[in-house]
Amino acid sequence: MASSQVHELPYHGVGRRTRNGCLGQSLFAISWILNQTLDTAATWSKSLGASGCRSLTWARRRTRILEIKQALRHSSWAIVNNVLLLQVGTTYKRRFEDFAIMSSDLDSIDQWRKDQQDEWNRLSTTLALLATMNTTILAISPQAPNLAFAAWLGGAGLSVCGVFVVQYFSIKAFSITDEDMGSILLEDNDWVALALLASVIASPVVMKLWSAVLFILGTVDYIWETEAMSWRWKILAVVPVLSGTVVMVLAAVLGWIIDRKLEEKASHFILDLQHNVLSTY
Repeated sequence: MASSQVHELPYHGVGRRTRNGCLGQSLFAISWILNQTLDTAATWSKSLGASGCRSLTWARRRTRILEIKQALRHSSWAIVNNVLLLQVGTTYKRRFEDFAIMSSDLDSIDQWRKDQQDEWNRLSTTLALLATMNTTILAISPQAPNLAFAAWLGGAGLSVCGVFVVQYFSIKAFSITDEDMGSILLEDNDWVALALLASVIASPVVMKLWSAVLFILGTVDYIWETEAMSWRWKILAVVPVLSGTVVMVLAAVLGWIIDRKLEEKASHFILDLQHNVLSTY
């Protein structure tokens, strides 16, 4: 019995140490797996956070790009409208916006087309008169200065171009029905199409205005450069022309102020409408 007990004690000790070693290794493995899992989760969370930040940054950047594009678009339109189109583009743009609203009423479309044709008829007569005036003054002016000659010649050519545009649109519009006319803007009712259409339709009016400006410029230069008159007669001739020029500038400034007020009124109306719609919810 004694010898058996002596031999049993070492085996029991070895079994305990083996079990303790296995338990320690298991705990170490579990802790290692937990650490690896936590590290992986932390890495994923960082990557997701970074991707979320990148997505948010890209969304903000895209919004900023859209705002810049919109600002450039309106700035370019303002420059073209105020300088090249002499503020007539905004008038026609607003006219076509009103036309798009009433495009479902055929009677309104018919009346709108009649008014537009009457305007084109008046423009055709005025443009032909300006072309005649420019060519006539070129014929009767002895040795016109270079600037005056170029201005009158350019005004005559511009007036003839305006007559062409008016006659062309009158002929093309004759074959378009009221139903087709009402659907033109509804199919492509975006800002670019509307601005382009307004610019093209306003071109005869713009040509008429610029032809008048060129005629006045040539007249002032001829009065200043001619040697056929003394200074007293030059002053007598230039005062009415300059007075009319001042009135032209004042009319342009007044038109610009009216356009600004109408745009502010329209923007306030849209904001009030959005506020009323949101308040209903």
